[in-house]
Amino acid sequence: TILEDSGYMARISFLTDKLMRKVGLNGKSVMPMISGYFVGVPLIGVDSGAFWSQMQGGVDLFSDIGNGLIKSMVFGVAVTFIALYQGYEAKPTPEGVSQATTRTVVISSLSVLALDFLLTAMMFSN
Repeated sequence: TILEDSGYMARISFLTDKLMRKVGLNGKSVMPMISGYFVGVPLIGVDSGAFWSQMQGGVDLFSDIGNGLIKSMVFGVAVTFIALYQGYEAKPTPEGVSQATTRTVVISSLSVLALDFLLTAMMFSN
């Protein structure tokens, strides 16, 4: 969060985004990989080759990326229908719209939390 608050994360992301897109990532993926490398290799003493092979071997295309895409689509559909319903039921006054907006945010946040719990339990129950 220090890097994000200071603005360095945005700069690093912007500078490395083009390079990382070639391997299917975005610029924000660079800092966690670099910081993990500098903690693991020099500080803890992990072999450099072992670090990178474990980094590549630790990602399963479907279980990591596919499940994430499925969950994000489910969250998007749930939040969309919650917002549609709350907007449809809102009183046509500024106060009614503000109350509907607040209800939408609260219900959507709790729904995403509950759906995340359920989907994670279903996807990783093997």
